[in-house]
Amino acid sequence: MSSVFRVNGQTMSIHDCEKMSDQELYRLLKENLPAVAETVRTVNDANRETVIAFLRFLSSKARIMAS
Repeated sequence: MSSVFRVNGQTMSIHDCEKMSDQELYRLLKENLPAVAETVRTVNDANRETVIAFLRFLSSKARIMAS
């Protein structure tokens, strides 16, 4: 399981993000990726899977860059 963000000293994984409510996920974006949050404006049923897929993409890129 790859980490996505460190929030308050905790490592958040994609699995953790998938379990979050829409509001929690948006708050995570707003705190860690404000430009993405500004673009998305809200996380809801219509865009939730796209947001998760984007976070998964970022996570995979970070893992490659760390290698």
